[in-house]
Amino acid sequence: MFCENCGNEIEKTSKFCPVCGQRVEAAGAGFKGRKRTGTPARAVSRNLIYGFLGLFAVAVVVIGTVKLFGGGQKNRENPAGKAVCGIR
Repeated sequence: MFCENCGNEIEKTSKFCPVCGQRVEAAGAGFKGRKRTGTPARAVSRNLIYGFLGLFAVAVVVIGTVKLFGGGQKNRENPAGKAVCGIR
């Protein structure tokens, strides 16, 4: 017998699907036919959330590193050659 929600094969005596937790109707009333392929919707949305959180974390680390180490000393003279901030 197969789960109606995710298509996972389950035992006939099970009351819930061990993969997605969907309540299983009476024995033999489950998904009849081909096994579904792919990932259940709940797992897909969870993976998207984790992906965006990971991407955000990487962006924070990169921006922090650039701010910390990327701000080197720049030439403080203006184009006219006059001293700026008392440095010549």
